[in-house]
Amino acid sequence: MKILIIAEKPAMAADIAKALGGFQKKAGYFEKEDTWLTWSVGHLVELVPPEVYTPAWKRWRAETLPMLPESFQLQPSNSREAQYKKIMQLLGDPTVDLLVNACDAGREGELIFRYLITMAGCRTPMKRLWISSLTTSAIRQGFTEVERQASNEKRYFDLYQAARCRSEADWLVGMNASRAVTIGQRQRGLREVFSIGRVQTPTLAIMVNREDEIAQFQQEKYWQLTAWFQAESSKYQGQWFSAKENRFHDLAAAQRIADLIKDQAGVVLSFEVNQKKEPAPMLYDLTALQREMNRRYSYAASKTLKIAQTLYERHKLITYPRTDSRYLTPDLIPSFAHRLSAISGGLYDQSLAKLEHQKLPISGRYVNQAKVRDHHALIPTETKVNWAALTADEKKVLSAIQQSFITMFFPDAVWQEKEAVTQVEGETFRSKSRSLLVLGWRSVADSEKSIEKKEDDLADLQPQEIVHVISSTITEGITQPPKRYTEGTLLGEMEHAGKQLESEAYQEAMKDHGLGTPATRAAIIDRLKEMRYIEAVEKQLRPTGKGMALIHHLPVAALRSADMTGEWEYKLLQIQEGNYQPVTFMAEMQQFVTAAVDECLRAELMNAEQEVHILQLAEEKAEQTEEAAGSKAAAGKKVVRTQAEGSLKTAKESLLQLQCPLCQGKVLENSKAYYCQNWKGQPPCGFTLWKTVAGKQLTAKQIEKLLSKGETGILRGFISAKKKKFSANLRLENGKVVFDFAQAVPKPKTSKSAANPADK
Repeated sequence: MKILIIAEKPAMAADIAKALGGFQKKAGYFEKEDTWLTWSVGHLVELVPPEVYTPAWKRWRAETLPMLPESFQLQPSNSREAQYKKIMQLLGDPTVDLLVNACDAGREGELIFRYLITMAGCRTPMKRLWISSLTTSAIRQGFTEVERQASNEKRYFDLYQAARCRSEADWLVGMNASRAVTIGQRQRGLREVFSIGRVQTPTLAIMVNREDEIAQFQQEKYWQLTAWFQAESSKYQGQWFSAKENRFHDLAAAQRIADLIKDQAGVVLSFEVNQKKEPAPMLYDLTALQREMNRRYSYAASKTLKIAQTLYERHKLITYPRTDSRYLTPDLIPSFAHRLSAISGGLYDQSLAKLEHQKLPISGRYVNQAKVRDHHALIPTETKVNWAALTADEKKVLSAIQQSFITMFFPDAVWQEKEAVTQVEGETFRSKSRSLLVLGWRSVADSEKSIEKKEDDLADLQPQEIVHVISSTITEGITQPPKRYTEGTLLGEMEHAGKQLESEAYQEAMKDHGLGTPATRAAIIDRLKEMRYIEAVEKQLRPTGKGMALIHHLPVAALRSADMTGEWEYKLLQIQEGNYQPVTFMAEMQQFVTAAVDECLRAELMNAEQEVHILQLAEEKAEQTEEAAGSKAAAGKKVVRTQAEGSLKTAKESLLQLQCPLCQGKVLENSKAYYCQNWKGQPPCGFTLWKTVAGKQLTAKQIEKLLSKGETGILRGFISAKKKKFSANLRLENGKVVFDFAQAVPKPKTSKSAANPADK
């Protein structure tokens, strides 16, 4: 019997070859007497683009929508053509009696394999290798199960059907909705290209909703009262609180209580001392690693994924990175000591020395077979590290993964927490302290950053002890708006999106999914940047006017919400379990797309300029927050801004004395634009002058000239939608900035809106 095994990645094929033994490496596959072993490279087969079905679908026209193929067709992807041909050759060999799908144990692994055999027209009996770990023992045990397995088991075909439906439904929604929105807007004069997706659009909506919350947030002052008490053996402080809150919304109320307790005696109502154990953090999955590297080093999610992939494929130093599990399987336990040994010689030798000559503790907190679906958590391999061969970025990512693995074997950290409640003249004050008694896992090298600063320890008090008020202080504060997302916090929001759904059934279906997968979330964020829906400003992400306009005016609510993904996941799970018909699901998708296309074509104008006021207000709130907090980051920005723009001081002072060209109001400035002070007036003034136009950042001198003289003169360095550079004179027409090409080239005088430069 000739067996053909198809793995998902080259590294996985190599692990299988090593575990089973006897293979020789060939061009694109491994071989031994009765078995061939080859590999895909992710998705080698994809759904064809619209124009393959009919030439009329190539052009973006309303009359061609909705595009609903009678049956979906496949084609090879452009990458890895040689490997695709090799797999087709092996699948077409008549001597092969049995196929083994060794792709990832999950929905996408099933889809990758089935698309390949569909392209080959292969009807050879097949079995399924289903493992979540690539250790030698796990692979051998998995193939033992394969031998016992019946051919062509229905459960794996149902899994494929769910994967196929997901893929085809994404095609229907993405292709049709993107075209419908873009065409509908062009019919209203807006020359923008819009991209709609089941994951990317709800992700954008998360950010837009947060920006709306910031813009609508009303800051309020509050006051807190702190009193200092003299006990028999010590002094301590406490903060006023009541049954409902711990702050005052009226300064007079705070002052009244401060006067009431002045020089008065009080009593300790209660005093508690507790010890709290803190276990080491969970191991990393990809999303958790991306969030941590963003927090530590401001790495983009895509950068962390790229580094992790290099550590996995080239250096062989970490396990499969695109995992969604934070747990390990029991078969890995015998390898733990070898993995720790391979880490030695790096940052953690002192910590590793503490684990020598003792039995490694194994906790069910980290080792749980039931919690691993496709791949186990990210941990180091048994390969010895050659630190000299790694880049600085690779060392940082590897060190984080090593640290996570080592801390798993250390005892809990132990905190001592004290709390006292003191009463004076009927008013209550709470005192707290927290100190670290046992370092435990926090002693691991390079974890100092995670150790909280030790607070002043509250001296032991006795219940009913009499104390005296020494002094009191009233502190003014201001409520803070929600924070903008960083890549790290946005990844977390995507991961847990399903928790917000109203339907419990959808919540359950989404609990292991969220929006996107660990492997695709970084690409989704990059896609939002590419479409100019969002932008990165230092460590923060925020939506652009285009992104705000899309979410505010997209008429199909389901496209903006994670509810649709929740509904899909619920029904796909039913298909996977054989309880829902794929043909029914796809018919529902066609009905949804047909209705969505009609609504998108009729959508109102998605004018980004209308969103400027919301962005300006949110920017003001963010700046007010920084000023009120007096944070080091805000102070640093002011210093940098002063140093960077010192040479422009005269020009800016002159510019901010100019008048709005529409209403003669004062010109104000934020980080992105100059705008009229009357933008909140009745009616609001819509004048906005962006600092960056068509990819070119204007200097204060150029903006001053534009406002005072109505034009800048010829400027170079603009970039068109097709990424070509051009020159133009900027002019003001009715408060709008337009391109004037008459002075740039000897052609008849023409003007075009600066918001939509010529597609050169």
